[in-house]
Amino acid sequence: MRTAEIKIYEFKELSQDLQEKAIEDIRSLDYYLDIDFFKCNSKEFLKGFGFGKHGDKLDVYYDLSYCQGADFSIVGQLYFDNFLKSELKFDDSGLSFSEIQENNIKEAYESLKSVFKDFEKELETLGILKEDKDQLKTIFLSTGSVKFVSKPNYGYSRDSMDFNFDSYYSEDKDNQRIGEAFFDVYCDKLENAFKHFKNQVERALLNAGRKELDYQYSDEGVKNFIEANEFEFLENGKRWKEIA
Repeated sequence: MRTAEIKIYEFKELSQDLQEKAIEDIRSLDYYLDIDFFKCNSKEFLKGFGFGKHGDKLDVYYDLSYCQGADFSIVGQLYFDNFLKSELKFDDSGLSFSEIQENNIKEAYESLKSVFKDFEKELETLGILKEDKDQLKTIFLSTGSVKFVSKPNYGYSRDSMDFNFDSYYSEDKDNQRIGEAFFDVYCDKLENAFKHFKNQVERALLNAGRKELDYQYSDEGVKNFIEANEFEFLENGKRWKEIA
């Protein structure tokens, strides 16, 4: 039996060369990279728009590489009444958006809300019975929903979405015809607005994820990881692991 003494160093106590070596060693570990919190932050951000209410499924799929075909996709259902109650907030999202990306999301968000406002406004001028107007208003603004079913690299279209509405029926044939035509026009407007909104949000989230990935791989990101976890090192720069 023999007793040996070894010196244990904090990261800041290592020489510059050994700090660089330690950073490379930690960066190469299989378990180092962890962006699960990015997925959680993305889902929380989407919940701010009304996703995931009523216990509906909400998920996100992404490939944050810079390879061709890399993408971010939202999978979930959004009820229009929840969207109309939502407020656009970027603070405390835990996500890094550029000013341009925030402005793009804001523009798409407001454009989408304006479709609902225009529907309600023009509906009042439509030459049909009040009860039929009320029915159309309920269908479009309260019970309607959209389901995003796209997944990257799974054979789905990026803009694949399904709209769900209750059926409209009027005992008056003219009211039925006029109401259906008006409804169809706004469904087309709504689909285009949702595509634009979805694309802007997904593009911004993809870029935010890439920023986080680039930061974690950077020297600064690895250094902060080392210091946050209070790793210690031997005099040759190798990480010291205490034996319990």
